Amino acid sequence: MFYHDHTEATPTSLLPQSYISASRQLTHLEHLTGADLLISPYPEPLPSILQDIPPHIIPLRRHCQHGVLVQRKTGHDLLSSIDHLDAILCRMLEWSPSPWLLVTNVKPTRTGGISITGTKSRRRSRWNWASVSAALDAWQDRGGCVKLLPGVDDIVPWCESRQRACTKWLDEPTKEIHNDRRKKPPRASKRIPKARRQEMEAKRDNWVYTCAAWPKGVSVNMLRSLAVYIEQIQSAPPTLANAIALACSDEVLKVKGWGKTTLTKVRDWYGVNTSLGETLGSPSGCFIIYDNERK
Repeated sequence: MFYHDHTEATPTSLLPQSYISASRQLTHLEHLTGADLLISPYPEPLPSILQDIPPHIIPLRRHCQHGVLVQRKTGHDLLSSIDHLDAILCRMLEWSPSPWLLVTNVKPTRTGGISITGTKSRRRSRWNWASVSAALDAWQDRGGCVKLLPGVDDIVPWCESRQRACTKWLDEPTKEIHNDRRKKPPRASKRIPKARRQEMEAKRDNWVYTCAAWPKGVSVNMLRSLAVYIEQIQSAPPTLANAIALACSDEVLKVKGWGKTTLTKVRDWYGVNTSLGETLGSPSGCFIIYDNERK
């Protein structure tokens, strides 16, 4: 059975109508898995609107593990997504052992450039074919699979061949290789996963990059300078607690990008009362009150 994300059923997505007609729409498929298409060997349909709840996630994971999860890139969409392919692959690897990148309407020119077929657009790109080829190689080095097709009309035949392969994998999970006819066929073994040359790990955004818990106007560059100052000058771990303590103290004026206006804003944001003087051995003016008594 074929599935597609609801964002693919639009004229701008260039997904052929033949695929849309032969597939079922899965709202939030890309939001959950990072993929545009899902090719499943199972006839049991998934809910049309996916939610992050066990009754939806459990069967979805089963379909993804035994089927084919596909991120589709056509023409200029591939070129604009090269910087984001690693993040897309990392999300898809959480659901599929070998996620596919399906590329259409892109081919190299004789001069090493990129030719976009099926469009009248003459937009120039900062990428050449060597950059695109390196990005596709990196996708495969990190555990994914890549397929280049001439045009979008070739998507349905390719998906049909992948579905037949998925169904065969269920019946024959292991392919037996007879190297010596005089010997007995080797016993069936477990399916060997595809080797990854470079493992991927999703980077967890911290307070430096999300600006969480900070007032409006404190930029990422300011927080990055704050973290560097804590680590290099104060020789302390750049945690959120240490950052808040520094940002509320006069010492923050020594940090690049920080001034008196921002210092006042941060103190007001965290409710730091400097009129009570220094407490707890910190110049930030922070204090703790127990039973209305200053400690």
